[in-house]
Amino acid sequence: SQIADGASSLADGASQGVVFMTARPESPMADVNVRKAINFAVDKQQLIDTVFADNYTAATGLFGHAGKDYVDQSDKIAYDATKAGELLDQAGWRLGSDGVRKNAEGQPLKLVALIDVYTVGAPAVFEFLQQQLKSVGIDLELRQADWADYPNAAKAADIGLIYQSVNYSAAWSLANAVRSDGADVFKLQGKDATLETLAQQVVTGTPQDEAQRHQEAVDFGNYVIDQAYVVPLTERTQTFVSNSSVYDFTQTQSAPWFYLISKD
Repeated sequence: SQIADGASSLADGASQGVVFMTARPESPMADVNVRKAINFAVDKQQLIDTVFADNYTAATGLFGHAGKDYVDQSDKIAYDATKAGELLDQAGWRLGSDGVRKNAEGQPLKLVALIDVYTVGAPAVFEFLQQQLKSVGIDLELRQADWADYPNAAKAADIGLIYQSVNYSAAWSLANAVRSDGADVFKLQGKDATLETLAQQVVTGTPQDEAQRHQEAVDFGNYVIDQAYVVPLTERTQTFVSNSSVYDFTQTQSAPWFYLISKD
C-alpha cells in the first residue's frame, strides 16, 4: 500500500479474533468432543481467503503471536473435517439422511450463534462458520440483534457461540472473563474447578515474577484450548500511519498508547 508524503512509522498490530463457546449442562456443547469437533470443522485459512484481506493471518493459538504469552497450538486447532466427524460420532451424534446429525433420541444437533454487532465483517464470518459446520452435520442458526438489544440478546440461554476479540493483555483479560465471579463467558457456573483455579492464578498472580506469570498464562491458555472452550480464528490486523515527525509509536496490539509519543 502507498503512504502519503510526509507520513511514516507504519506499524501493524494484531488482536486475536475468537469465538467463545458456551458449555451449559443442557447444551450439546457441554460435551468436549462436540466443542473440539467445532474447532476442527473450521478452516481458518479458508476464512481468511474468503472473508478477510491478505494482511490477516489464520490463528495458530489462543493468543496472537505478537503477544508475550503466545504458544503455537496449531496442532490442536488445525482444520480436519474427518477428525471433526469422528469426534461427533464418538459423542453420539450420527449423520442423518438430511445431512444433520442426530442423537439417539432423534434430536438434531442444532446450535445458535449471536452475530456480533461490534465487529466489521462479523455477519460474513458467521455465515462462513455456518457453512463449515453444515459440512460436518451441525445446524447453526444465526441470530441477529441491534446495538441496543445486543447485551440482553447475548444472555439468552440458547446462545452457543459468540464472537469476541482478545487484546494485547490477553491472558489476564480472558482469565477474568471466564471466572464464575466474573463474566462467566463460557456459562460454566463454576463447574470446571480446574479452569477456575488456573484463571484465578492468572488474575491474582505476582506480576513482578515474569517467569511465573508467563507460565501461569501458558498453563491457562493450554487448558482453554485442550477443553476447546474457544475457536481461535484470525489475528486481526490494525494498521496505523503517523507523520514522520512522530516518534515512539509502537503499541499497536490493541488500542494504541499515546503516553510516550513525542513530536518534533
